[in-house]
Amino acid sequence: MYASTLVNSWSPRRVFATDAAGALLTATTHGIVLPLFSTALGVSTGQLRFLAGVALLLFVYSLSTSLLKPVFWRRRLQLLALLNAAYVPLTWLMLALVTEAPTWIAFLYFGPETLLIAAIAAVEWSYATTHKNRAFSE
Repeated sequence: MYASTLVNSWSPRRVFATDAAGALLTATTHGIVLPLFSTALGVSTGQLRFLAGVALLLFVYSLSTSLLKPVFWRRRLQLLALLNAAYVPLTWLMLALVTEAPTWIAFLYFGPETLLIAAIAAVEWSYATTHKNRAFSE
């Protein structure tokens, strides 16, 4: 898997910073862009902004970790991987239980997005468990 090989060459700081950038992109997309198309998606603006808020919290967590240079970064990355993984069922539960009638466009958007986030979570977990002796800023 090319992505995993690429990430394995990164420092832990870069992993957190990259995750922060992705979370900010998700928060921006869900909070600003997708609400413009909420009718086409069949998802309310409030639900999209809720997901944006969760992504924004993940952004703050990742960014603060990348700036604080923690000694025990592995545990923080494992927690981040679990939080990213939890975002996937949260999205699908919201679509299934809260949204009245998500359209095929919503599934076309959220399907690949949640697959990507799940893959990111798996790579982060793998990185945290295989790079036990790596310094944070290597």
